[in-house]
Amino acid sequence: MADTALQLAVDALAEAPGGDKPSAKGKGKKKAVIDVDDPALEWRKGGSARRDWEERTRRGEAKRQELLQGWEGMLPPQFLAIKQQMDT
Repeated sequence: MADTALQLAVDALAEAPGGDKPSAKGKGKKKAVIDVDDPALEWRKGGSARRDWEERTRRGEAKRQELLQGWEGMLPPQFLAIKQQMDT
């Protein structure tokens, strides 16, 4: 449930109006200026924050699957090793 809420928030940032569309129609229309200091730009598709978040999501999912597949046979030191990896 939390994953879905986070995904919706990131998608909303990616689709947020950033001023890259014309601001008016008709004669004398001007293009809006993109605010390059807007932190939401980093969350758009291809943005650095979005790429980092997607990579962390992939790594987290892989680690979760690894844990789910072998948790029954793990010994305490193995659990500790996983915890330490997740803390870094």
